[in-house]
Amino acid sequence: MKHYLISFLLISFFTACKLLEPSEKATIISEKQREQQIKQLIANQQLGNAQDALIAIQANNPKYSEYAKLRKTLQVSISQMEQKTIDDTAQMIRDDQWIKALDTFNSALENLPKSTVLKDQLVEFYRLRNSKAAALQNQLLIIRGESLTKMLPIYQQLVTLSANQESIMKLDSIKQESHLLANQLSQLGIKKFNSGNLAEGNSLIKLSTQLSNDPEIQNIYTTQLHRQIEHGETVLNFLTRGFHSWWLRIFSHSQIIKYAAHITSKFVNR
Repeated sequence: MKHYLISFLLISFFTACKLLEPSEKATIISEKQREQQIKQLIANQQLGNAQDALIAIQANNPKYSEYAKLRKTLQVSISQMEQKTIDDTAQMIRDDQWIKALDTFNSALENLPKSTVLKDQLVEFYRLRNSKAAALQNQLLIIRGESLTKMLPIYQQLVTLSANQESIMKLDSIKQESHLLANQLSQLGIKKFNSGNLAEGNSLIKLSTQLSNDPEIQNIYTTQLHRQIEHGETVLNFLTRGFHSWWLRIFSHSQIIKYAAHITSKFVNR
């Protein structure tokens, strides 16, 4: 009975050892396969998948340090793809190919969903696109406003010639649109003025007064004129501050006053 028990234990032990051997071989094969798979992903420019595969390797993995070279190779490939995407989309934006640029960003982010570089650039893309769209919308407002300033007196004359219902309704419609547009242009003008673009702001507000006699809009124009005069006086005070100002070494005092007056009148008389 004793011999039988010892024999059983020995057989069990050797059997267990035999079972472990393929497992160790499988682990080695598995690591080699994983390394080859990651290399192939990098070669195929499937960088996001390669990044996920490398991140999945735990630090306690015996082969972890051997993947360091692959991690460096991957990082270089990622940086190159990010830079190429930035360069390509910048050129597309310069060429007004906005849809193509957005498609390029989306394609790159599908490949590299964890890329903060590409996400930051996409945010900047949306900012530029929104700014471009706003500028184009402003151009349409100005064109329509200038058109209405010419149309309005013509419709007013038509009503004096024949005060039929159709011409009166058309004039009322033009007046309503003109008033709405005047409000939009005056608000846009204030924004331009406040951002330092005095000439464009003044031009927009002046156009709004030609579209509507609304006292509020007229008051906006008057207020901006006063602000421009104050701006001219500020320039004058700055230029003439201190008798030994370097401006006085180049220009005479009368020339400086004339220049400041020119700045003021440039906006007031527009």
